[in-house]
Amino acid sequence: MQAAVLGAEAKASIAPVPGDAVFFGISHALGTSMPDIPVSRLVGGNAAIPDVTRRSLWLKGSAWHVPHYDNAEAFVRRMVREGIVDVDPVVPAVLGGACPDVSGRTLQRRFVAATGHRQDFESALSFHGRS
Repeated sequence: MQAAVLGAEAKASIAPVPGDAVFFGISHALGTSMPDIPVSRLVGGNAAIPDVTRRSLWLKGSAWHVPHYDNAEAFVRRMVREGIVDVDPVVPAVLGGACPDVSGRTLQRRFVAATGHRQDFESALSFHGRS
């Protein structure tokens, strides 16, 4: 049994998957981060979650039930409530076409800190005509 946090991929790649493997994943919106794991470490990479069993995993010093399809949303809500994941509201605002009341440099810094991708920031700005 393994658990890991996977970051955004810079490019498509082949992942070797054993024939008997079973996967479960939770995808977070762009701009969601885990403050205890540097985003730069996750871009094109991953961070293993230690001490995983079939029933539990350890997050931020406590045991959590391993999530499954039926409780994934409750699992994520708990992660948010306990500060394990965070969403910078600037990222979805920019992606939605809004112009947050912050400087361009602050906007860039927060976007890159939350996503790890300067290219995504530049693409979002040019897509919305704000270069």
